[in-house]
Amino acid sequence: MGLGFQLHRHYDWLSCCSGHRGCLHERVSQFDAKEAYKACLRAAEYDTTGIKCPDLVLPHLMPKAKYYKNAIGYIPCDRENESVAKALEYAYDDWCISIFAEAMSDFESKAKYERFAKAYEFYFDKSIRFMRGLDSKGEWRTPFNACIYSP
Repeated sequence: MGLGFQLHRHYDWLSCCSGHRGCLHERVSQFDAKEAYKACLRAAEYDTTGIKCPDLVLPHLMPKAKYYKNAIGYIPCDRENESVAKALEYAYDDWCISIFAEAMSDFESKAKYERFAKAYEFYFDKSIRFMRGLDSKGEWRTPFNACIYSP
């Protein structure tokens, strides 16, 4: 069993299931699909229950961006650095979880994570044809310049 699953089992957290996405289709030996699915669901939610660690470590184990994504449907750029990059990564993760949920015959979670996976659409500004951050008021970050990095 891989380190991520051991950590999930013993510490009840898994910081990211992205390294384990291919396991379902690659038929990795000694692979426990039910345990992996449980770990992916746990990693996708903002839930600090049972996590015992120093306060400075918690934001790295359970990023606040997940809370925003699940609670209000997007990650505000004025509350979280790299909000668009995180949101696009989470949308892909959620799509992968929806596929995993279907394989596990968990159709309720499949629908939930398919809905979460479409969150990338919030960030596409049709007027300039770029992905763009939304602030906590739901308005586009301005000024916008695709050639300049801003956190």
